[in-house]
Amino acid sequence: KKAEELYGRLAVDQVLIGVMVVTLLFGLWWLHFSDAADETYSTAGTLKPVGWSYGHLFLAASLVMFGVASKKVFAAGVEASYKALKDETRILFAAALAVFFISQALINYGFDDDQTDHDLGRRIVAYLVAAALAAVAGVAITGMTPLGFGAVLTALTLVLVGGSIAEAKQAKAAA
Repeated sequence: KKAEELYGRLAVDQVLIGVMVVTLLFGLWWLHFSDAADETYSTAGTLKPVGWSYGHLFLAASLVMFGVASKKVFAAGVEASYKALKDETRILFAAALAVFFISQALINYGFDDDQTDHDLGRRIVAYLVAAALAAVAGVAITGMTPLGFGAVLTALTLVLVGGSIAEAKQAKAAA
């Protein structure tokens, strides 16, 4: 009976947690696939192909971490959405995004500079800064609810998505 009381109906904030996780997932999808749409990885030297390859390894790891963390965040929201997110869940959620952003930096490093109209250096720096911010948020921001902490990470991701859209518009206008 207690499980039925817990899971029988969802409150508004619990639905918002689900919407936030889906929004975050679409943001990650956008960042990965918008970056790689028309670009080819570089075969020059040995570091670029290695960066591109290992970037995809970290990408897979980050998505597994994201799936586990999202489930834990949603479960915390269903159990008691008004309570602070547990440290291990908060750190896992932030680490998943940090590893994702690092993977995108590595993948972008592996792209052929001559085959893209984007500033890969600026994009790599943006991803590394976002990874650092996600990691710091995971460690430093304590006491937030699942929805509140998720909103911080979603906002960070959406800032990168906005930058990606602006960069694409700028490249299209210059062409």
